[in-house]
Amino acid sequence: MSLTLRKLHILFQSLLAMLIPYVILNLGLLGLDYTLLYLLLTTVVHQMQF
Repeated sequence: MSLTLRKLHILFQSLLAMLIPYVILNLGLLGLDYTLLYLLLTTVVHQMQF
């Protein structure tokens, strides 16, 4: 059970790693402040750590 959860977690993290640059690019084009975005991303990452 724990192994399956771990695999899902790793899969989710790799998916997120692929999505983040795309999201950053799009938000950057919208003119969002990068420091705000960085704070948001670090918060999300810290929330995901079990």
